[in-house]
Amino acid sequence: MYTFSYTFDQLRIFKVVSYTKNFNKAAKILYISQPTLVKNIKLLESSIQLKLFHQTNNKISLTKNGKHFLKYVRRILLLCEESKKIIRQIKKKNINKRKIKIGISSLIWLYLFPDSFPNFDITKNHIYPLIYLSKSSLLIKKIRNQNLEIGIFNPHPALKVEKNLKVEKFLKNEFNLIVPVFYNRKLKLINQNDLYSLNFIELESNLKFKKFLKLIFHINNINLKLFKVIFTVNNVRSLKTAVKIGLGITILPYISINEERQFRILRIKNMKITRSLAILTHTTPQKSKPFLLFHKYFNR
Repeated sequence: MYTFSYTFDQLRIFKVVSYTKNFNKAAKILYISQPTLVKNIKLLESSIQLKLFHQTNNKISLTKNGKHFLKYVRRILLLCEESKKIIRQIKKKNINKRKIKIGISSLIWLYLFPDSFPNFDITKNHIYPLIYLSKSSLLIKKIRNQNLEIGIFNPHPALKVEKNLKVEKFLKNEFNLIVPVFYNRKLKLINQNDLYSLNFIELESNLKFKKFLKLIFHINNINLKLFKVIFTVNNVRSLKTAVKIGLGITILPYISINEERQFRILRIKNMKITRSLAILTHTTPQKSKPFLLFHKYFNR
């Protein structure tokens, strides 16, 4: 009984050499050295105990056994390629089953998701979230048309929910004045008028959040335009770093800094800035496993 120990690489090398009838050309096509190629041909011949090539005056030709063996090599390699395609299709199908399309309001993503929220174990749950960032109105439209499974946004108080949509508030997020931990430790509460004397650091191009703050401050007779903004940064991480080293103060949601010990919160007298976070879903009864896992996480 024969035991063959050849590899698929050796079969591919044999096939290319049989077509080119030239070791040097075959080596270039396969991006390997000629000695490596010749060595693999010899190992293959030794394994199957058959002479595959005649070599005379730098000319190479298949032996009778080599021609016969080539027919089977073609079939083996073809089956190998087909099996790879099938495996890729199976993997793709399984991945598609575990995908979930999540829409997130740009403002929520900017402040909460990159660093601290949510701490969802994607690897453990074998889930592939596809994140779509947009303004709330477009998220609502995509959930309505079932282009997204879950939307996470700040619902407007006047939002009218359609019959086929469901809004579930899962977190009330408070925005606070954030200062470095060494900042005037005795000071825990400031008057509204004191805001004008503070050095603020802002995020660039964050118009939506500015509109929200402007509305809140306007209700409390505070003029946001009179704030001393010393400079701006382009991401939340840089914002946090600037505050940590004492360059200024900023306004951030509590959830984005609640586990960090290098910050303190300054309360504003008679004033509270809060926004609710909510999950938006379609009322269709058919829910995927990734949907159920994410939904359970947000409502824990």
